[in-house]
Amino acid sequence: MKKNEDKVSYGYEQKKGEKVHIVFMDGEILRGTLLHAGRYELHVNVQDIKAEDVIVFKHAIKYMY
Repeated sequence: MKKNEDKVSYGYEQKKGEKVHIVFMDGEILRGTLLHAGRYELHVNVQDIKAEDVIVFKHAIKYMY
């Protein structure tokens, strides 16, 4: 078995390239496109603020849909 072919991605990696809504612990909602999911952070392109890229720490996220 080759390790690269058998690797399965779970969670945030499956949403890469899709439009997402991120709900923070305080109830604020961020809408954008998920560009990258790191170990501790997400890289999101947000259209609401002139197509800016934003880094969001995972521990600040309540849920994402």
